[in-house]
Amino acid sequence: MSEETRLWLYALVCAVGLGALYLWIKDRLYVDRTGKPAAERVREWSERRLRPMSKRAYVAYSLLDMVVCALLLVDIVFALRHHARLDVLVPPLCLAVYFAAHQYELKKKQTRQLPGSAM
Repeated sequence: MSEETRLWLYALVCAVGLGALYLWIKDRLYVDRTGKPAAERVREWSERRLRPMSKRAYVAYSLLDMVVCALLLVDIVFALRHHARLDVLVPPLCLAVYFAAHQYELKKKQTRQLPGSAM
């Protein structure tokens, strides 16, 4: 096995280990704080995520998404003007698509909550 492959394998194992450690600590703190089983944390998170969003929260999230998207697109335009390589353009482009998709999901959630909507 080459040295580069070995380093990638070590990085993968470390990432999985850190992820497992993070979840264990998060569950342990939840159990210690609430006295409920760790599975309740996921159920409570799902309930919070599915409850109706206030107009104020919707506007705040929308503005945040739009500002971040605009900044990322400005970054892309600036990089294109300076003939940047593709590896410089891909991360901001991916983040801009992510925030645009988040904005779409927010809009879907808001229209679902409107009175008289068919969904």
